[in-house]
Amino acid sequence: METNDKYIYLIYQEYRNELRTQDAEVLRDWLEQAEENRLLRADIITTLDATKGASPNFQVDVDAEYQRFQKNVEDRPTPRLSYQRFWWAAAVLLLAAGAWWLTRPTPTVEWQVVATNNNETRELILPDGSNITLNANSELRYPSDFAENNRLLEFKGEAFFAVAHRPEQPFVINVSGAEIKVLGTAFNVNQMLDSTVVSVVEGLVALNSTRYLNTIELAAGEAGSINHQSNQLNHFSKADRNATAWKSGLLEFLDTPLPNVFSRLEQHFNVQIEYSPENLRLCRYSFGPTDASLSSHFSNLEKIYQVRIIQVSDKHYRISGGIC
Repeated sequence: METNDKYIYLIYQEYRNELRTQDAEVLRDWLEQAEENRLLRADIITTLDATKGASPNFQVDVDAEYQRFQKNVEDRPTPRLSYQRFWWAAAVLLLAAGAWWLTRPTPTVEWQVVATNNNETRELILPDGSNITLNANSELRYPSDFAENNRLLEFKGEAFFAVAHRPEQPFVINVSGAEIKVLGTAFNVNQMLDSTVVSVVEGLVALNSTRYLNTIELAAGEAGSINHQSNQLNHFSKADRNATAWKSGLLEFLDTPLPNVFSRLEQHFNVQIEYSPENLRLCRYSFGPTDASLSSHFSNLEKIYQVRIIQVSDKHYRISGGIC
């Protein structure tokens, strides 16, 4: 039971998006060992989903209910449990697993942390030779023994990864309930408030939902995303051509709807653009690739669409009028 308790708690940590990088590798190896392990994980996820919002206003016989929970896992097919039984199972699961977690030997891991502030980018080379460029307000964490036994790291924000090729040692990034796994490639990762987007420049990237264990493979020129709330994966045959504009400084628009152009200009130049969507929503814009300034883009828009652009404040612009 002690071994199962260990993995049960790791699954619980994974469910809460609190699983540490080294523990994610341990759990992944265990899940790949047997179908029984994956079925156990599925039962636990179902149990935790069903107990959201419940109130523990009843008494629990820990030993008896833990045995019942194990028996339900072992006997296939599993009958649907009542709502209260789901809560009992979850309560026992966490009590038993928590007892193991509190008494387990915890190895000391020294972490290297690299972070950027607002309006700051930073480039670094990892011990395996991989080159990482961090965008503003981003953070990369990796163990001091990185690349000795594995290449696991944790990340939040936005960065461009040029990963050194090591077929025997995959490069794994943990970010907001997702796992990005590669052997050697170049790609951009953008963790936003509600989702994370991976845009592949070269090579092949696997984007995995750590909660549901489903995976999509992304080739060069493609993109994938994962929703942080639903853990849903999406595959896009064409990546945003401006996904790495923050790094290259080059913007490119090819028959792009003007509302999308304004949104990209806001992000790229860190400004606010106010406009009337009913006048311009059907207009499309082509320009670049170019490192043109914001004023150059505005000048083009004024000439092409006869709009009027005024600067309201230092970072705020208003666009009015215009025809397609």
